[in-house]
Amino acid sequence: MVAKSPCPYSLEQLQAITQKHGLTGQLKELPDVGYVNWVFLVGDHHVLRVCKPHIGCEDGRTEAVAVPVAITAGINTPKLLVFDESNKFIPTSYTIYDRVPGKALDDFTGKQESLPDLYKELGREIGKIHTRITDCPDPNNWLDTAGHQDPYEAIETALKKERLDKNNSHWLRQWADQLQPAFQTQYEDRFIHNDLHSGNTMITESPLTLTGVIDWGDAAWGDPALDFETMPVWAVPWALEGYREEGAETDEGFLGRLLSHNIACAFEWNTRGETPTAISMGLLVNMPRLLTAELPAEWQPWLPKSLP
Repeated sequence: MVAKSPCPYSLEQLQAITQKHGLTGQLKELPDVGYVNWVFLVGDHHVLRVCKPHIGCEDGRTEAVAVPVAITAGINTPKLLVFDESNKFIPTSYTIYDRVPGKALDDFTGKQESLPDLYKELGREIGKIHTRITDCPDPNNWLDTAGHQDPYEAIETALKKERLDKNNSHWLRQWADQLQPAFQTQYEDRFIHNDLHSGNTMITESPLTLTGVIDWGDAAWGDPALDFETMPVWAVPWALEGYREEGAETDEGFLGRLLSHNIACAFEWNTRGETPTAISMGLLVNMPRLLTAELPAEWQPWLPKSLP
């Protein structure tokens, strides 16, 4: 969900920033993009992202650590040109990036038949992140932390707020119980992007092609399954094909943890008293699409034993 708050800084203040860094071109705000930042195109080749201080500016610091390492590792992501928190021009931090061609995947309305190859390509990028980035210097502890959400808490809160009835909450708890052994399996933490939803996946069409992954503000060391939890769950089998082509491996409980996280995040908005976001509602809509798909055998131990 995008926080609808107008940028309080004048065009002259923002132009002073772009002029300082030698950028030319008209400033154009993208009003429906960005939860943490106000986002502006600078001509055809750059993007200015101005932190919303009432949301919090930690993401810019995380990006300042993560993005250079990702670029060095050959990840398909735009170059971070500037991170500035000096407050010289405006009383908040800002970043400047090279602009990625195309648009976000969440704006795609083309033929669904073209999606498998795209998600395989995205899976390859995730595989590169997990296998190539083995060190990320972080002397100031600016990287984020990553962990799994609690499905039981989310289900209980949804029930108390009458957003879920007793029958369905009981069924979801049974499924969550079935997924708990996945957290007992051994896995190695990897460097993860940690926010690879369709709004952070950039594409061009005709043909449908991945042009980059953006927004590293949640980057962390953590469970590699977390880099699959915000993509449509029905697309994960395709993404795993590409992931494994890069030599990345999954442990026995990988899919169980992924599904548990999907349950929790689908109802996460209940625990914070918010209205549902497009991402959380998408998780709910996407689950039936997974359960009606023809899935590889590795999924079977983690799928619900029965439908309500």
